[in-house]
Amino acid sequence: MPTILRVIDLYRDREYFRQLLKIGLPITFQQFVFSLLNMVGVVMIGQKGEVAVAASPSHSVTPSFCAAPGMSKCRWRSAFLH
Repeated sequence: MPTILRVIDLYRDREYFRQLLKIGLPITFQQFVFSLLNMVGVVMIGQKGEVAVAASPSHSVTPSFCAAPGMSKCRWRSAFLH
């Protein structure tokens, strides 16, 4: 079976879309929460001024392990304690 026909068959399969939503919705929600946390961090640091925003690394605001239990060890909390 040619590749294009297999791809077309995937779009006709309801189970494919159920699995896609089952996997995709939690990932989408997680990325939304991380973006929201990043935005809150920038707003909080932005109150300190333009230089503080430019000096703060964006990767330290929402590391990927913050979704795990024990969020007290996340680095993003320490950014707001200084």
